Amino acid sequence: MKRPNILWELKEKSQAIIEDLGEKIPAKFQLRLGELGLLKSQPITCLKKTPFNGPILYQVGDGVISLAREVAENIYITRKKNG
Repeated sequence: MKRPNILWELKEKSQAIIEDLGEKIPAKFQLRLGELGLLKSQPITCLKKTPFNGPILYQVGDGVISLAREVAENIYITRKKNG
């Protein structure tokens, strides 16, 4: 079985489409992520990776959010051709 692509591995300046939020993310937190625009089929761009596995900045729609590794590792994506 092929390993799914995860948001944490998306390279800087690359785009992807959100496929799903993993089961390890609590339901209340999934709801909050949805309010921030992290919804299935939504495009997302990796803007900036921080050193030492720190939070990563992503653009979703008109907003910019920062996600910790524990969250970004549980968001499944389909990469666009540039990333």
